[in-house]
Amino acid sequence: MLIHRRRGPRRTMSAVLLFVLLVPFVASACITVESDLLATPTPTIAPATAAASPTPAPLASPTSTPTPAPTLQPVEAEVLGFVPHWLLGLATRSVDPSLLTIAAFHSVEASQDGKLVGKKPNGEVPPGWAMLRSERFLEFKEELQAAGVKVVPVVQRTAWTDGTRQRMITLLSKRKNRRALAQAIASFVTRRGFDGVNLDFEPLPARVADEYVALVREVRAALDRVDPALHLSVDVVPGLENYDLAALTAEDAADLAVIMGYGYRTASSGAAGSVAPLTDPATSDLSTTVEAALAQAEPERLLLALPWYGIAWPTESNQARAKTRGGKDLEPAATVVYSAAVEQAARSGRRYQPDQASAWSAYGSRQCADCPSTWRQLWYEDADSFGAKLDLALEQDLAGVGIWALGMDDGREELAAALRNRLRPRVDEQPPGGTPALDPDTVRGDIDGRAVVNGSAVLRLFGDDEEGGSGLGYVRIGLDGAVDGSGRLVTGRTYPAVDRVVFPLGDESTGGSAADGPRSIHVQWRDLAGNWSMPVVIEAQVLEPDTTTAPADL
Repeated sequence: MLIHRRRGPRRTMSAVLLFVLLVPFVASACITVESDLLATPTPTIAPATAAASPTPAPLASPTSTPTPAPTLQPVEAEVLGFVPHWLLGLATRSVDPSLLTIAAFHSVEASQDGKLVGKKPNGEVPPGWAMLRSERFLEFKEELQAAGVKVVPVVQRTAWTDGTRQRMITLLSKRKNRRALAQAIASFVTRRGFDGVNLDFEPLPARVADEYVALVREVRAALDRVDPALHLSVDVVPGLENYDLAALTAEDAADLAVIMGYGYRTASSGAAGSVAPLTDPATSDLSTTVEAALAQAEPERLLLALPWYGIAWPTESNQARAKTRGGKDLEPAATVVYSAAVEQAARSGRRYQPDQASAWSAYGSRQCADCPSTWRQLWYEDADSFGAKLDLALEQDLAGVGIWALGMDDGREELAAALRNRLRPRVDEQPPGGTPALDPDTVRGDIDGRAVVNGSAVLRLFGDDEEGGSGLGYVRIGLDGAVDGSGRLVTGRTYPAVDRVVFPLGDESTGGSAADGPRSIHVQWRDLAGNWSMPVVIEAQVLEPDTTTAPADL
């Protein structure tokens, strides 16, 4: 389906571009204990027995060539990537400038009297300001702008505490302060060679909602006096509280309102779940937020920003949406960026919650050797979940999408591929391929021609997708070769498409047992179009199969 993006009449938006971050199946049914991975020297690939090919069918009578399917067309959309100062190094190493329309660098603080804070009263230079003056940033800015990407600073004023709330009220309630800030922004943008500005005022107190609209209009007017083509966007919290989206995105105000579609759950939440649920009866969700935003503003003025991170909580059980736990001897809840989430899911397996459109994993955890054990659940965005939320933005004909934040993928390609597949649709009916191998350092000889392994199989995985394909997404491993109608192993565990997995051989849910003996380890890959490869088999002789799924005292 070709989806066109409408643009407002006052200002022409950027052309079709994609966005690749540094750095996102089917649900797995199993859980393992979190454990350290062994050393991973380059293995010698062990012989693998491919699944038997079907007997060729008799030649059929010639048939007419079907009419080719129409060529899929690119989708026009804005893609805004936030670059927080602490991720600048990762962003500079990984981002492809040709796949981004706006880069928003976070952030410069706005003072209550309308100044941009370059130095605090104690003489300290704020890290966001220091980033914008660094040689690494200046080189990156030049590279991005040469590729046609708009580079803008994020000017931020928060109100999450009583003190910061009062400072925001002081800034917005006085016209002279609003005007001073607007002029300071226009001057800063001009002197530093930026392409506009992003305003991040959150949360917005109700008593200054109108005054914030006035500030945005002041900034628009100040930028117009320099260059009417300069970009102006405003960030809004997912609840949309006190943001007058119609006024904020009017012709004399911002080009875009950026809905920060994350934070629906936080570290203090009472139950585990997605930080950006697609739908969720227990909380607000992205679908509800977008519907509410569209009731106020035109879709071409709205952009849905999505997270490339998740949260891990200590929980009461390994069941989805389990209640969270607290205690001084338990590892507290923590934010986990995508690249780190992949590492965890490579140890404990990856599950998927369709209604929330979220990947998740459960595993046993201890804060210290003498601390009590607990289940821990990590909910995060991966290629499938991110893709489902991209679909929401595109199906609602929004201006585009945003990402918080560039660098959180640390060079992994799955999330960027999911975005690319939506904005440059392609037909991919070709399954990926791959070769699995037992890590030779973990093999303990052979019995009857089968490699002997103890407890778990340490697998090296060499998967690949064809050039121009949708991209490699997942690997599934099981001990039973039966597949369903899609070609997926019915019994097994799904992992991110990593190159090394420690797979337990005694888990009944993956076809294993506690008995010593031979095992046929079936391995297959899935691309982001949903194509499963034919399983490849490694034969092994197992001694003392690992059946552990959690610490002994759980």
